[in-house]
Amino acid sequence: MKLAQNDMPLIVLTPETNPSAKSLTDEVGYINMISLGGKEIGKIFKQFKDKKAIIIDVRNYPTQTLYRTTQFLNTQDRVFAKIYKPNFNYPGKFFFDIGPETQSSKRAFEGKVIVLVNQESISWSEFTAMALQTAPNVITVGNQTAGADGNVVVFNYLGGYQTAISGLGIMYPDGRLSQREGIAIDIEIQPSIEGLRAGRDEVLEKAIELAKQ
Repeated sequence: MKLAQNDMPLIVLTPETNPSAKSLTDEVGYINMISLGGKEIGKIFKQFKDKKAIIIDVRNYPTQTLYRTTQFLNTQDRVFAKIYKPNFNYPGKFFFDIGPETQSSKRAFEGKVIVLVNQESISWSEFTAMALQTAPNVITVGNQTAGADGNVVVFNYLGGYQTAISGLGIMYPDGRLSQREGIAIDIEIQPSIEGLRAGRDEVLEKAIELAKQ
């Protein structure tokens, strides 16, 4: 296996060649949200229950397993976003939704959770990351996301032209913006030219380092 400069194994994260979950070390598990299936989530968290940390990769467009996944990260339901919507009875006026909540269970993972994001994290990926960030012992690692969560509203014009906007405003429960700003990141890692040339995944390398601490 090819090694990075810090003697850490290089791990190529493509859904075509990687399963939705695997053990990176005896203490660290890895979940790839792009290929995660709903029926396997319980089995994965059971397999990882004694791990020191789980790395959850959202540098992709994930499957619709957000709520099922959060069930194994929280012992109580948590609001993870505030949504403001247009009032169609009063054009130009908006109102706030109470916000979506995670699921929870008594079997929630007790170790460290590390969420990976980058410029490929967009829309549902960002919404998923916000939900994962409700885990009690969570660290978000990576670089700025697209800042484009919320639904898509398409307008059709004469002549076959179209345009689209986000029809919902999305922010954190405390009022921090996710739209335009991107997901809140605890440790920012920008891929280096040297790392890209060497085929290294520097974001994942940092996550493994944090997981072992």
